[in-house]
Amino acid sequence: MITQLRRSLKSKTAKNIVLWAIIAILVAVLGLGSIIPRLFKEDAKSGGIATVNGKPISALSVAIKADEYQRKIQFFKQYFGAEAIKYLKMMGIEGDPRKSAYETVIQQELLEQAADRMNIHLDSDFVATKMSDKDFLEREFSFINFEELFDEFGLLDQERLAIVLRMSRLTIPQFEFILREALKRDVLGAIVSGSSYIPEFVVKGKYMLDFLARKYSVLQFDFDSFLKKEKEKSVSKEELKRFYNQQNRLEKRYWVPEKRSGIAYMFNADSYGVSVDDDEIKKSYEDNKRKLYVKENAKIQARRILFAFEGKEDRDKLLEQARKVQADLVIDPSQFEKIAREMSDDKETAKNGGLLPFFSRGERNREFEKAAFLLQADGDVSAVVETDEGYEIAQRVKRKETEFKTLGEVKSEVRKNLRSRKFKRLFAGNMNNVLRSHEFNKNEFENLIAKASKKKAIELQVKKDDRMSKALFRIRDDVPAFYVDEDTGVVVVLKDLKKRHLPILDSIENTVRDDYYEKQASNMLDAFLKKATKEAKIKSLDELKTLYGNQYRIKMDQTGWVKQNDAEKTAVLREKGYPVEKMLKMTKTGFADDFRGGPQETSDGYLVKLDEIEKFNEQEYEQKMQEIKKGLVGERNMAQIQEFIAFLSRNATIKTNR
Repeated sequence: MITQLRRSLKSKTAKNIVLWAIIAILVAVLGLGSIIPRLFKEDAKSGGIATVNGKPISALSVAIKADEYQRKIQFFKQYFGAEAIKYLKMMGIEGDPRKSAYETVIQQELLEQAADRMNIHLDSDFVATKMSDKDFLEREFSFINFEELFDEFGLLDQERLAIVLRMSRLTIPQFEFILREALKRDVLGAIVSGSSYIPEFVVKGKYMLDFLARKYSVLQFDFDSFLKKEKEKSVSKEELKRFYNQQNRLEKRYWVPEKRSGIAYMFNADSYGVSVDDDEIKKSYEDNKRKLYVKENAKIQARRILFAFEGKEDRDKLLEQARKVQADLVIDPSQFEKIAREMSDDKETAKNGGLLPFFSRGERNREFEKAAFLLQADGDVSAVVETDEGYEIAQRVKRKETEFKTLGEVKSEVRKNLRSRKFKRLFAGNMNNVLRSHEFNKNEFENLIAKASKKKAIELQVKKDDRMSKALFRIRDDVPAFYVDEDTGVVVVLKDLKKRHLPILDSIENTVRDDYYEKQASNMLDAFLKKATKEAKIKSLDELKTLYGNQYRIKMDQTGWVKQNDAEKTAVLREKGYPVEKMLKMTKTGFADDFRGGPQETSDGYLVKLDEIEKFNEQEYEQKMQEIKKGLVGERNMAQIQEFIAFLSRNATIKTNR
């Protein structure tokens, strides 16, 4: 297989390869340097962490997928806040990333075995195409930054790839195996999903949900008024005891989690005494200038001939026409300008013989751009490529090479980056040597932390989501933990540990009593909402407010027009606590439904009636129809694949080893 892969790889001399940044990420930050070999040894001893139809599941594959999910969780929480959970759930990532990773790897194995039974064959050209697809590669090898491994022509550098694989303790055969299995899964998924037919009424329904505005009437039932009524009742010690035991059994509600305190020691290049000379600076500049010190990217000027899809039903005939024109132009490229004027459906550029202004990567359609940049000489003609607009042919007119910043302009930056990479490598190496649990030497460690630039006390705390807290709770057998955060190395030492425990009821009786009343009030509110929803079929919301307003605090509101994509309006409603996502799924005018403002027991209750839906816009629907249908086909295909996986799972023997 590697001979097939090499067709799409571009070799360069090894002396021009310096990947300290990637090494630091893989070894120091992610810790893969120590994780991966350990997992291979464990798999060799135990036969993997599970078996699917007798075939072992590698702990390595689960660890890599769990790491990918953990980083996705952190990214989504950082950028989407409270909305992150919704998006992660759509991606199949819920709760513990290790559990999600385990389930994903099991599903992948089921698909791979099904693909093997179907004798799916991978064509070498198909494999080569996928090897230049950064999105596909980064999906399957998420711990590798492939952006650093592609050159300006879109080719993957073989020698750089080999180095990164070695640093992550992966061999070429393992890389080949993972790649092949991923491709088989993709092909099988395409076979299973097939061509999904989406009825027009479904497309129209989706359009109405996503693009038509709605008006609502809302009754908001204040939770505190229900709580006040509930607290008027007395509760016995026996009832509290039953509630306390039940909550501990179901949710471990009153268990006090483990708490830890410690000291964090910070290190940097200065405290480590890291220095670099001019030769190292020059070499680092040469090795990294393509990715770090570009003043202006390479640009291409090209001509195009477009055979547009719009208004043409027979795409096969259109493709045949484009290929015939391309074959003639390969024989006589000088005719490109003339043919573009006569035949191109892009009338703006056709007037100039299809001539486009200079463009760099990322400025035009990806497929057209890729074809244009792969042309080796002025006048060369590309193959026919398919873009969103139609079938296209490109001709290279002129190329401007990449312009780099001079060493003089960036010398201080190069020195800083080089010292940082050198420090990370030294720090990670030292820590990996000193902090081995079976060989930990306290005296040697004390000498090492003398190099710290500063230290910080970590207060007694439960485990938090920041890296320092995670390191603190990673400590076992009093062996310190470490990590690298940008240009700083951090070593965390455990000072105090208070174990997880369950306090007796008497010590927290007031807290349990408050929780009991909240639970009872929540149940009362739920029952009341169900009753009010039934009454809303024959009474207006105004009548309901009058009927129950003397018992509970109730607010009446009219939302005005609300659209799914109106971020400003929906944000205002969310701030009020309204269940916006659920409201926007209501489709029947005059229909009423009840919701809670959130998953918390103390959230308010809402009775929502859909008063009016915006008039159907035929013109907008025609414009949006293909986009909506494409999204629905994707959802339907994914659902079909999940059904197929469920079928495979029901008929498989899956055993967990540990």
